[in-house]
Amino acid sequence: MNLSRATDTIKFKASIVYNYLNNPINYESILIDEISEFSMIDEKSFAIKIGSLPKISLEHNSNVLERSTSLNSINEKLPFVFNFKVNEIDESSCIIEIHFKGEFSSIMQMMIKPPMNKFLDAISKKVISINFSK
Repeated sequence: MNLSRATDTIKFKASIVYNYLNNPINYESILIDEISEFSMIDEKSFAIKIGSLPKISLEHNSNVLERSTSLNSINEKLPFVFNFKVNEIDESSCIIEIHFKGEFSSIMQMMIKPPMNKFLDAISKKVISINFSK
C-alpha cells in the first residue's frame, strides 16, 4: 500500500524544516492532534497511537543528502515506513512530500487505509502551521 501527500508551501528555509524533522521529539507537535498517545522509547524511537489502530513503535532515520527523514515501524508484523522529504522551492520556502509505504494483507489494508489517509491529510495540513524556528 502506497499513499502520498504534499504540503502547501511552508514559509521557512528547507534546511530549518529538515532540521526540525530530524529531531524525533518534534513529531509529537506534528502529530499531536491525530494521536491519542506519544512516548519516547529512546533517542531515535517513539511510540504513538493513531485512532483505533494498535499502538505502533517507530524508529527515526535520516538521509542528509536527500533532506529526508523516515519513520520505520519497529514491529515486524506491521512493516511500513513514513518518509518525509523536504523540497526547496526558493531560499525561504519549501514543501514536504509525505509518503507512506506498507506491506499488508488485503484485509489489513482495508482496515488501515481509511485512517491512514485521514492521518496523512491531517499531517500535511498541520505541518504548514508549525513555527519551525523554535
